Amino acid sequence: MLLENKWGLSPILYDAVMRLPLTAFAAYFLVREWQGLESAQGMLHIAAHVATMLFLALIAVMTIARRRPVRQADGWLLVLIGRPLAEAA
Repeated sequence: MLLENKWGLSPILYDAVMRLPLTAFAAYFLVREWQGLESAQGMLHIAAHVATMLFLALIAVMTIARRRPVRQADGWLLVLIGRPLAEAA
């Protein structure tokens, strides 16, 4: 296992601590985009900033709302393409 729970944290708390860096990263750049929106001129620049902010917000929300994995995938192919695509074939 790459990152082990060597601090004795409960699995739920450990999972929350591991989500913090990505959430903080998305939140930081979301604030930066919000500040850059003030100097944007033209509809295209404003739309680009808004789209980037929506994407960063999506990253933060999906990272926070993610459920813990129930079990490990059966093989490396399922890891790459996902179970729904493998079952459809």
